[in-house]
Parts: sequence; structure tokens; C-alpha cells
Amino acid sequence: MKYLSHVADDLLHFFDLEEPKSEELINTVKKITDEGEKEQLIVEIRNDFPQINFSGLGTIYEVLSKNPAKWGDFYAGEFKRAYLTAEVEENPFAILDCLEELTLIENKNKPFGHEIIEFLTTYLHHPKPVFRFKAIYHLGDWLEDGNEIRYSELVYEIQKKLEDADWKVRYVAELALLDLDALPKKYEPSLFDKMQRKFSNPFQF
Repeated sequence: MKYLSHVADDLLHFFDLEEPKSEELINTVKKITDEGEKEQLIVEIRNDFPQINFSGLGTIYEVLSKNPAKWGDFYAGEFKRAYLTAEVEENPFAILDCLEELTLIENKNKPFGHEIIEFLTTYLHHPKPVFRFKAIYHLGDWLEDGNEIRYSELVYEIQKKLEDADWKVRYVAELALLDLDALPKKYEPSLFDKMQRKFSNPFQF
């Protein structure tokens, strides 16, 4: 028997649900994932809910983000799975974008958070800009709750990305550093970068 099969269709169409029903669905998924057998749930989630937006997985991630005591190691596994899957997909951004709800964890200064940060660090010098972009973007979310002190050398690595060859990577590095209050005071984006930001979408690959 599958735990989530009876709510799979509602999860797929979550954003079409009216608020009372969407809240009820969240509570149902929370009860299932809090009480269900973890390993069986992991197999079911990975088999039945693709790592893309609007597959229902984002809603599951959002629910699981509230229970790090049970699901912390799963968060790290999902980051690794998404990046490794994206390596062989035609549109890696679509895969990596599904991880947004796994940045909602309240205290990221935990072993699973450290594992995620150390994994993301390996993508800072990836040959494809989309991986550098997303690694910086996700690091910006995880370098908080004291992680920014624990991994202070990573802040310097992100600062170096202000000179990346790709303007979108330079842009996301600036955003991350602004959030970390670590943008060099003398930094000023080039005229080229300002024009690109005005007329192009930095979040489109």
C-alpha cells in the first residue's frame, strides 16, 4: 500500500485548490509523513513525484521542511539527487528550481545543513553557468543561523563570483552577498551588467 496515492492528484493540482481544501491537504500530508515509515515514504516520493515544479513534490517538500528531526538527512539527499539529475537533463534549471521549499527549514545550522552546504560548494566552479548560479542561490539560503560564520570562507568564494564570466552568476552573487551583508562596499556592477538586468531575465536559462 502506498501512503500518498490517495492524495497524489490533489498534490498535482495543489495551486488550483481553494484555501480550506489546500490547508486540509497540507495537514493530511503532514500526518502521513509524520507517522509513516520513513524509508517506504522516501521510495514512494522519489518514484511517484518527479523533481520538477508543479508535480506535487514542492508541497511535499514544504511539509517535510517542518520536521527536520525526522527528515533532515532526506533534505541533503534531495539536494544531491536534484543536482546529479540536472547534470544529465536538457533543462537543469527546471530540476534545480524544485528545491525552493527545502530552504524553509527554521534552523539550518545542523549536520544536514552542513552536508548540503558542503555539497553545494562543489558546484561553485561548474563549467555550466546554471549550476554556478543555482549553487550560489542555494548557498545564500543555507548560509544563515550561524552557518555564515562556520563557513566564512565560502562568503569570500561568493565574493569572487562577482567577477564570474557569466553576468547572471555575477548578479546572483550580488544578491546572495547583499542578504549576507557581505557585498564589498566599493562594488558596482558594470554598465553591461546593468543593461542586461534591465532587458533580460537573470532567472531564465
